[in-house]
Amino acid sequence: MSLRSLSVFVVLLFVAGRLSAQVSAGVQLSSTPATIKATTTGLAAYFYENATAPVAEFTVTPGPSGTSSTALNLGVGRVFIFTRATGAPFQPGDVLGTAQTVNPGPYNFVLVQYAVAPSAPAPCSSGAAGLQYNNNGAFGCVNEVSYNPTSQTLLTTTPLASQATILTITGNGSTATANCNVADCGMTPGQSFYLDNSAQSACNGGPLTVTAVSGNTASWASSACTNSTGGIFGQWLAVQYYANAASFPDVVSAFTVNQDGQFEMQTLKNCKAQCVVSTLLNLDMDGHVDLWGSAGGGLSTNIHGDTCLASTNGGCGNIRIAANGGFSQYKGLTAVSGNGMPYVVYGTPPTSLAGSFGPYTLFTAPSSGYGANALYEVTGYAVATNSVQNSTLQITIGYADGQGARSQSTAPIAFSSAGAILPFRFILQSAPNSPITFTSATAGGSTYNVQVSVAVH
Repeated sequence: MSLRSLSVFVVLLFVAGRLSAQVSAGVQLSSTPATIKATTTGLAAYFYENATAPVAEFTVTPGPSGTSSTALNLGVGRVFIFTRATGAPFQPGDVLGTAQTVNPGPYNFVLVQYAVAPSAPAPCSSGAAGLQYNNNGAFGCVNEVSYNPTSQTLLTTTPLASQATILTITGNGSTATANCNVADCGMTPGQSFYLDNSAQSACNGGPLTVTAVSGNTASWASSACTNSTGGIFGQWLAVQYYANAASFPDVVSAFTVNQDGQFEMQTLKNCKAQCVVSTLLNLDMDGHVDLWGSAGGGLSTNIHGDTCLASTNGGCGNIRIAANGGFSQYKGLTAVSGNGMPYVVYGTPPTSLAGSFGPYTLFTAPSSGYGANALYEVTGYAVATNSVQNSTLQITIGYADGQGARSQSTAPIAFSSAGAILPFRFILQSAPNSPITFTSATAGGSTYNVQVSVAVH
């Protein structure tokens, strides 16, 4: 059998409700590579974990030994399909490839071989939402539907890692051990899970990995989980996949649900080899959300109510806006107090003036809240546009602070030639509900452009 005659098709679906098999062969898989051989004549062979609630991630390298082929990594519950061209079926004893699990195992897999290859997914008709893969093992085109909370027909549930009932949990500062109502707590060494609903909150969370089983117990590494009752062995898995027939199986979208209800929508790419997240929307039960793309940037909130911008993977390491609206962090630098950044409350483009002008109200401080009794900065720039002999220019800013009416002025400067300039900057504290005014004094006939900005700090 040449590698050229062996084609590979990976279907992203959960293994339940399979098609009727021609011949099935059991395979025990562990982290040591195992050779997968055909046991009958056929055109297609489905290879997957033979379990009601799959737990094993695994890798398949298609093709006989000695050939050059890429290993494909498959997540929990995935199916690998070996196919052969019509007229060139595999024969008993033919090597289809090698496979192994990520964790030690062992795990029970099955190779379901078909004399006639099952139909491949067909493109969806116009108006259909896309090709859907779900944990019933079905695929096909589906139209958009709405969920009725009183109906369970549209509800898809992530299975538990184990159906065991946790009676008690004890810990010695490095290892936690659950005592259950069934042997090994229904778990195997190396199995990953998320613990939830345990009486001691320090026990909940994950991912956790089973390190040992014995009698009716299962153990895992934990320094915080010491003494608890109850709990659920949950999983963090995709419960629904969507794909377009034009891009499947390389690009898919996944809906995933954590054991505590955390929900994610992911777009995945490069799935022919190893799926990687391209974009993600995370809705967490702790009240925070994340929206980010692998190209960079993102938007998120945290459990403190802060809004975070332009950080990798929706993190809070760049720009952070506190729940009260102030900037509390910029480019990783955290503010100790204050509002984080100045805010421009008044600005004007270069404005043409002639002779003395004002007083003109630039801005009135609010009576309460942000900007009342605040520090203000008035900056500006004046440039003469004509020449008037012996002319001068003086800028005055009027305001009121906590002690009453105030003013600050520049010294009069020579302003008799076109092109003469007067940059100015004033720092002041403005009392609530008080105006900040601008006045310019110069000789009659002088013309000039003025640009002014007012910022609150």
